[in-house]
Amino acid sequence: MLYLENNLASHVFTPARISVLELLASQAAISLENARLYNDLQEREARIRCLVDSNIIGIFIWNFQGRIIDANQAFSILSDMPGKISSRVDCDGRS
Repeated sequence: MLYLENNLASHVFTPARISVLELLASQAAISLENARLYNDLQEREARIRCLVDSNIIGIFIWNFQGRIIDANQAFSILSDMPGKISSRVDCDGRS
């Protein structure tokens, strides 16, 4: 919500200016919601990464060409391919 007041002069905000302020306020609200959603997505991805990494079963992801693009620690140990591990997330809450 945006509240602007000017007690010194009346009718300072013309209808056109009010429309611009309403547009800016709605865009700001959309940006804040997008930032919140993006943060939620990052947190969910980190939780999923922790579940995959803590699994004792080897898990890997490959592309359409058959090339491994990501793998958990268990797969890396089982397949003797330590170079296949991508970015890691600290599962204690720090990423």
